Amino acid sequence: MAKEERKLVSFDWALKYLLKSEKELEVVSGFLSELLGEDITVKSVIDGETIKTTAAEKQNRVDLLAQIATGEQVIIEFQYGHENDYIDRIMHGASKVVAQSLKQGQYYVYATKVISVSIVFCNIGAGKDYIYKYEGNFVGRHFDDTLGFSKGELEHHAKHHTRKIERPEDLFPVYYILRVNKFDKRIRDKFDEWMYFLKTECVKGELDAKGLDKASEILDTLKLNGEQRRDYERHRNNVSHYTSAIQTAKEEGAAKGEAKEKIAAVVRMHQAKSEKSLIATATGLTLAEIDKILASLC
Repeated sequence: MAKEERKLVSFDWALKYLLKSEKELEVVSGFLSELLGEDITVKSVIDGETIKTTAAEKQNRVDLLAQIATGEQVIIEFQYGHENDYIDRIMHGASKVVAQSLKQGQYYVYATKVISVSIVFCNIGAGKDYIYKYEGNFVGRHFDDTLGFSKGELEHHAKHHTRKIERPEDLFPVYYILRVNKFDKRIRDKFDEWMYFLKTECVKGELDAKGLDKASEILDTLKLNGEQRRDYERHRNNVSHYTSAIQTAKEEGAAKGEAKEKIAAVVRMHQAKSEKSLIATATGLTLAEIDKILASLC
């Protein structure tokens, strides 16, 4: 018999408050394993330095920094409000982690590899897909070939790295953007089971994705104690307040923009000697509103 759909706590709250012990970190390991397509073991997690618990806590930041067994550091962050420079910001965040991984005087070869995972619930970028990966490389201008490492460079990196380094791009940050709002709830592969959970905060059916079985045990809302439940409800209210404020600001901005356009149209048509009745028809304003606008220009 198929399992019924069950409600779980949101992944962002769970990462911050629940998933701390080694056994609980299996949930994060499973999530990253399915996303990256390889077995990942998360050794530790720390809160991002700008995490807040106020009503503005969903603003932009690094939510969590995970250290995995092979040495890489994984940034996981959640984004609820649109920003035109969001891509710029995640680039800066990854670069900052790379810079901070080097101690003063250390060789650059010891800089950590960073994987940036952005889980976004708003419209970021333009495209059809809901999972995007950026992994740059060096391409020749004239021969369109891809720059690789020489034998000596490969030996150098093999000597100093525990993880396998085969290409220059293996050193650079890798970026994933998961556009949750674009996910259509169709399960196409195992990671889509995670996407379904991120979008609905529910799991259903037989779970094949790594980590989700453990998540369904640990994150069941019915297993929260009284204090956890109050904290979770407060978190949910904070998120709702923030997203509502963003939407209200957008609507008010659109309304103000529309009003300015109508005022400009009234002025133009008045200067062109148009009848007020025609201005009213064109702008949708009443004659009294038109008179008020024209009076304010005197």
